[in-house]
Amino acid sequence: MALGFSVSHRPVTLLLMGEGLRILLPIAPKLLGLPPEIDEVIPLLNELGVGVFVPEADLNRFFLDRPVPDFVQVVGSEVVQELLSSAEIVIPFLRRVE
Repeated sequence: MALGFSVSHRPVTLLLMGEGLRILLPIAPKLLGLPPEIDEVIPLLNELGVGVFVPEADLNRFFLDRPVPDFVQVVGSEVVQELLSSAEIVIPFLRRVE
């Protein structure tokens, strides 16, 4: 959805929080039953000028021994609050545990 909005609704900012940071991890799409293009989505967002932010606290939980892509901006809680409060619209994506 962020990819679609980045084409038609500029500017777009993507704030990955909690388990959402897992999208930055290397994946094997075929093993997961996903299309191979899924690997290209996050780098493509960067090419389209989408700002990708992650809270430092969440980063410490999920990326203890892995490098973060260069285009991802690690931010403190104050910047997270500013991103959310200054946004024209916020579209949350939550994983529903069933």
